[in-house]
Amino acid sequence: LAVIAAEAHPGARLWALSVANWSLGRREESDAALAELRRHPKGNAYAIAQLYALRGQRKPAFEWLSRACLERQGGCEGLKADRFSRGLRGDSRLHALLAKMKLDDEP
Repeated sequence: LAVIAAEAHPGARLWALSVANWSLGRREESDAALAELRRHPKGNAYAIAQLYALRGQRKPAFEWLSRACLERQGGCEGLKADRFSRGLRGDSRLHALLAKMKLDDEP
């Protein structure tokens, strides 16, 4: 947490705080960091989607993923291999999004 606190980029700091606190079982602290990140969605939609996916909250994860990819935000090109999206694999919405982005390995 001390290393995260020293992160200069606000979005990266909030994302990491949310991940770390969630992993430590500190739900309120994780929620607070996510809420702050949501207040600044421009350029952060993919990171927000990752946080919801990590939490197993599929509906908001897909809403934010769709936004991120529609806005062509960074991260979408690596969605298929993203470890935070593991919980979304097998969901038809992920397959549809990958196909839309031409990342589904289909001809």
